[in-house]
Amino acid sequence: MTQHLTPNQQQWITALRSGGYTQGKGKLHSTDGFCCLGVAAKEFITSDVEVTENIDEDDNDYTTWAYDSDFDVAPDYVIKALGLYDSNGSSRTKEDLMILTNLNDKGSTFEQIADIIEANPENYFREDHKL
Repeated sequence: MTQHLTPNQQQWITALRSGGYTQGKGKLHSTDGFCCLGVAAKEFITSDVEVTENIDEDDNDYTTWAYDSDFDVAPDYVIKALGLYDSNGSSRTKEDLMILTNLNDKGSTFEQIADIIEANPENYFREDHKL
């Protein structure tokens, strides 16, 4: 039986497919774009989330943003909003190739990542998570 998606999970998948976010690698959010988990960080941001800008000293044209001090993994509020197993978007099977940060950084598009999540929500979201 396939696990049903919560409204937050559906919102994130819709945002990944929206074309509203440029895809980047290695950081949640940088001048280059967003990681798939960075999209979630932006989608579920609230007024109590601290966003910190870090301008690269060696390259003033490159900036990264941290969400509650996290630059490269999902902050706690994202894990909670989505019911993720961990801050890297690990699959419950723990296969490295299926970890969301790895999928993102090894070239899967946001559309492909959304397809994988939608086809296998039980691999990424705790079943007891309800919002």
